[in-house]
Amino acid sequence: MNRGYKESTLLINKRRALIAMLLVGSILPLKQLMVPAGLCVSFIIGRLKKHEIVSFFTVVGVALLPLAISAYRAPVNLATSLFLLFPFIYMLLFRASAVNALRKVDVTRILDFVVYLLIFNGTIGLVQYGLYRHDDAAIGFYGRSSLQGHGLAILYFMAALYVLSKPFRKVNAAKAGMLLIFMISCFYGAGLIAAILALGLSSLLFSNNKIKTFLVSTVILVFLGVLAWLISPGTMKYNYTVLLIFVDGIFNIITTGTADTHGMPRKLTAWTSYFQAIAEAPSNIIAGFGGGTYNSRAAFLLNGDYSSLSFLPVSFTEVHRDYVMPLWSTHILSQAYSDGTMNQPFSSVLALLAEYGVLVFSLVLIGYMSLWKKVLEALPSSRKKIPYLINTLFVFFAFICLFDNILEYPEIVIPFIFFSFGITGSEQERKTHRKEITY
Repeated sequence: MNRGYKESTLLINKRRALIAMLLVGSILPLKQLMVPAGLCVSFIIGRLKKHEIVSFFTVVGVALLPLAISAYRAPVNLATSLFLLFPFIYMLLFRASAVNALRKVDVTRILDFVVYLLIFNGTIGLVQYGLYRHDDAAIGFYGRSSLQGHGLAILYFMAALYVLSKPFRKVNAAKAGMLLIFMISCFYGAGLIAAILALGLSSLLFSNNKIKTFLVSTVILVFLGVLAWLISPGTMKYNYTVLLIFVDGIFNIITTGTADTHGMPRKLTAWTSYFQAIAEAPSNIIAGFGGGTYNSRAAFLLNGDYSSLSFLPVSFTEVHRDYVMPLWSTHILSQAYSDGTMNQPFSSVLALLAEYGVLVFSLVLIGYMSLWKKVLEALPSSRKKIPYLINTLFVFFAFICLFDNILEYPEIVIPFIFFSFGITGSEQERKTHRKEITY
């Protein structure tokens, strides 16, 4: 047998094993291990092209000023922030090589196993929730580390979209239905809103048959809403009340131009606080306040109050202390009903904008849109319904980043990358579509 063929096969098998490890690790209770494991994405991508390396140094050159300012203001915060963001940023910078590498590895077989693992966890979760009704959600063996039920709900929805991309059969429809029910059982209100918005916008903007797709999506969402109400009406009433307060806060800002912070969800207050901080120091619009210094996961890990890393020194800036810590601290969490999703000042979109500035935020947005395009380009022309599902996934992920600090959780980012490519189909389905992706 050809030596080159053997080496290629061995490399593909190693990549498959690594992908399986990363995906299974994102479901297990010790999800913190996914942070260093996220560094393994460089092995999955493999050899980089020359123009990608040139593009990398170009991006670094453009972002050099914000990074230099961040390093000067809070070097520990910047290092922690970049470490957590590594998998996402790396995939954006080298998206062409990533897509080409994943095309050689049939990730669908691994994802099929992950789907069964999620269904198994969801079944255990429903039993757990039925026996212990005081629990917040049907988590199963996923555990309460990391994003807890929020992260699990995101995985369920991504897996459901992946299953829906397969040929229509009763078993696949049953799997997708179960995954959506399991998502509801996590009672992640913001995640449900993101799913509704993603399905609605994708139906209107990306579907070939907009009316039919919109009607089907509406029926599915109404069914899920009724189901959620039957499972836990108290939780749904709470989410509905919080949503009304959130919408009222936005309406108040639009109509009066000011933010009435009394009773306003703190997630919205985090945004108004950012604009207040920018008004006091406009120069930070371009370069930001510094990586890991405002409302990112890194900022909270290092502030010594809400969470801390024992092997790193406590490190926070004035902007975090003055504008963010009053919104989320151990004192606030000690009060009943103060820790809902809409009261959490977490948002990857806000964190990128506030900490790295408009310049880096624009680069990340361009990279995300380009990655979206590369995944769509990997589709075989025969799979006509799949672009809608890919678009739904990317829109959903964008909304989730608006609602939470998702980009700093490799256990969510890495499955998102694999599921988005898995939706394009198996290697056999793509065998007639082998044109290499380029910039």
